[in-house]
Amino acid sequence: MPRSTSGAWPLLSLFTILASLLPVNALYFYLDGTSQKCFFEELPKDTLVVGHYNAEQWNEQARSYTPNEYMGIFITVDEDFDNDHRVISQRGAHKGRFTFSAADS
Repeated sequence: MPRSTSGAWPLLSLFTILASLLPVNALYFYLDGTSQKCFFEELPKDTLVVGHYNAEQWNEQARSYTPNEYMGIFITVDEDFDNDHRVISQRGAHKGRFTFSAADS
């Protein structure tokens, strides 16, 4: 006898609604070449930070930025206030992500 999955839909809908109520903050910015960007963000302890990046190169013929799969990127995140330590240091492809957790608030 086949099992009915109709009872799973209300549970899945409830889970989706509850997940959308979680607090989320986003930060979106552009960097040019080798420049650095500094931010002051107050993070509660054990906050998971996920960053997505995409390195693109100016294409004069197309007059727009286009992906270049031969480019790479080097990401460093430093905590400069209390402990002055490097949180992340990572080399990656032209597109990807990085993650770290806040050890202290």
